[in-house]
Amino acid sequence: MAYYNMVKRPRADGTVRYRLTAGVKEGDKHLHRETRTFGKLAQARTWGAKRVAELEENGVPNSNDISILSCMRVVEVYKIRWEDVDEKQKAVLVRDIKAPRKKSGNHILVPLLAEARAMCSASPKPANG
Repeated sequence: MAYYNMVKRPRADGTVRYRLTAGVKEGDKHLHRETRTFGKLAQARTWGAKRVAELEENGVPNSNDISILSCMRVVEVYKIRWEDVDEKQKAVLVRDIKAPRKKSGNHILVPLLAEARAMCSASPKPANG
């Protein structure tokens, strides 16, 4: 069952931030959790309700599957943006891959298997593109 929880957090400068945790819990076990922080209460509630609806509709996102299918680290999968997905070449541009000598600018085009492409196309796209 999907849920969201909000914690009001005062900052040192006196302003208040709202930390929202959205997730899916089955019994006593957490299947998925994600956290975001907002400056306004209305934004936090809107995101929480929207994220719970997405989790109820689409189920728990599983980045491990696409990570295994594409031979990428989970953190590299999380950094992928929609403009990095190249449908024509059936590949995805991975930015700043881990390299021993160079920390940034390590971009590589990774080919995607059919299963990984299906997972990408099944993922919801943001409203702004």
